[in-house]
Amino acid sequence: MFTLKKFENNFYNFGLLIVLILTFSTLLSIALYVGTTGSLFDVKNQYISELGEISVYSHSYILNYSFIVVGLFLIPFFIGLNKKLKLNIFFNIISILTALFFLLMGVFPINVINRELSRNHNIVSTSYFIFAMISLIVYTAYFRGNRNNHWVSTRTIFLGIVGIALYVMFILSTMIIGDVLPLEPNVARPDFIFFIVVEWLVYLVTILWMLSISIDGSLSIFDDSLSGALTKLENKYNLNK
Repeated sequence: MFTLKKFENNFYNFGLLIVLILTFSTLLSIALYVGTTGSLFDVKNQYISELGEISVYSHSYILNYSFIVVGLFLIPFFIGLNKKLKLNIFFNIISILTALFFLLMGVFPINVINRELSRNHNIVSTSYFIFAMISLIVYTAYFRGNRNNHWVSTRTIFLGIVGIALYVMFILSTMIIGDVLPLEPNVARPDFIFFIVVEWLVYLVTILWMLSISIDGSLSIFDDSLSGALTKLENKYNLNK
């Protein structure tokens, strides 16, 4: 049975699994993608969510199911991370809401035939981006403000700062420009769309942040285990003297 202590000692395993699942499912979805006109996927002008567009892409289930699984894995990841960092319930609420909205993006994919489903996707995806940005802000602020009291690397803090800038840029650009692109097949769109490229950069940096903090956590837990083992050996040696 999993306890909070087990979550704390295994959060990085969930993080590494999340990175593997997202990387594999995204690359596989892109590789298999063929639009209704025979077009290949283009990250310069197509949303990430279009890899899960069930009315256009026959393999949309790959990304949608992976988002559901990752959303479930994010919950023990964040609980374990917050426990290890000894953070308060505020961090748990924000991070778990982020996980739930990520999961719901897989439950409510884009569907040009079912507009209600697409509206639901827009609501949960917008909510995810907002809560993910808030999560990254509060974690990065905590890491920078407690530099001497935790095990998180400068690399993770740097990725957090870059991620915050990209999240802000993406959210502001979509607010200013608006979500004006048609998602219907056979409708032309520009070859390069700025905020879609920013969305992909957000996705990439978020995965890298997850990988980085999972590596930091695994090294920290290894160091704690090694220190504990050495302390036991030292105590045993002192008792036998």
